[in-house]
Amino acid sequence: EPLATPSGGTTPAQTAPMEAARARRRSLAVGAAGAAIGVAAMALLAWQLLRPKPLNITISDITPVTNEPGVEFQPAISPDGKEVAYVAGPIGAPHLVIRKTANVAGGGEARPADSSLLREWYPSWSPDGDFVRFLACRAAGCAWNETGSLGGTVQPVQLPQRAMARVVAWSPDGTRIAFIVADTIFASSAADTTPRRVTVHRTQFSRTPFMALHSLAWSPDGRQIAYVNGNALWRSSGNVASSSIWVVSAQGGEPRQVAGEGFLNVSPAWLDARRLLFVSNRDGPQRGVYVVEVGPHGRRGQPRLVPGVAEPHSISYAIDARRLAYARFTYRQNIWEYPLGRSTAISIKDGRPVTSGSQVIELPDVSPDGRWLVFGSDRRGNMDLYKVPVAGGDAMP
Repeated sequence: EPLATPSGGTTPAQTAPMEAARARRRSLAVGAAGAAIGVAAMALLAWQLLRPKPLNITISDITPVTNEPGVEFQPAISPDGKEVAYVAGPIGAPHLVIRKTANVAGGGEARPADSSLLREWYPSWSPDGDFVRFLACRAAGCAWNETGSLGGTVQPVQLPQRAMARVVAWSPDGTRIAFIVADTIFASSAADTTPRRVTVHRTQFSRTPFMALHSLAWSPDGRQIAYVNGNALWRSSGNVASSSIWVVSAQGGEPRQVAGEGFLNVSPAWLDARRLLFVSNRDGPQRGVYVVEVGPHGRRGQPRLVPGVAEPHSISYAIDARRLAYARFTYRQNIWEYPLGRSTAISIKDGRPVTSGSQVIELPDVSPDGRWLVFGSDRRGNMDLYKVPVAGGDAMP
């Protein structure tokens, strides 16, 4: 009743209370496809919604789509769930790849046929699934292009000049775009030359990647836009800095937070018009997929883990096909020591590991007396400070 009443509060005069209908058991199937470092998987999500119990999601039919060596990330699943577009490394110069999600063993992949492209980023499907749009960089600069679902010819995409070289998100019907300039989100029709301001993110803002806005995602009804504040480096790396997820009305207004700071919260993708999927490490150092309900004032209840998706980097969901694409991304970074003062080249094999284990280490520094090494590590989930003897030993908080 509150959802059907504009005020969200009182019963309309023309309605009358009646006995509640028996709860119906609804069974829905959802699938997933994606890319990874050496292995990527496609998962079929299935959930039951039985009022008044909360939403429960389970995983089945996880199927690898890619198994090549190297980095594969930024998956985008087609509206019918039958194809997945993604970018393959190296991270500094990725290229676009399109593959079928069925009959993976049959092989075959499609790529844009344009040798002038130096980097290809952020794939996105047209609503009919006939084209893949992507941000393409040439020697002269970056702009949006599109190619067919089978690859081949590359055509430019006409956008407002202000949005041409920025990361753009298309509305579900393909008629509108949203993009970010500094701390402001804009929206417009694809051909509009005067984009409309949606909102200004009024929390502390910096032009550094650690406070930048990114990862716009339209809700399936086109009424809301989700986005991430913080850790823009995550999009093309495994950076684990904290970030938060917000939702704002596409017509404008104040943003509402649905996943708070203190953890990595990235890659929003709408499950339906009321629920948002995203990637987070809120329950420990291992990333997972979570689902949260979005209300008029922010989240409703706590985010819930979707079990079964291991170490996702980024996700993409096809609502009609009920399939989810995700890239599995394992990122480890440790410190090695090498001798100096040799007259010949030093081999990688001559190094000695100072730290080890499944962790990400950033910004190491040696003490003035040369005895200690201090660094940031996520070995306990959050990025905290540790020290370790340079000569070797256990790391201490």
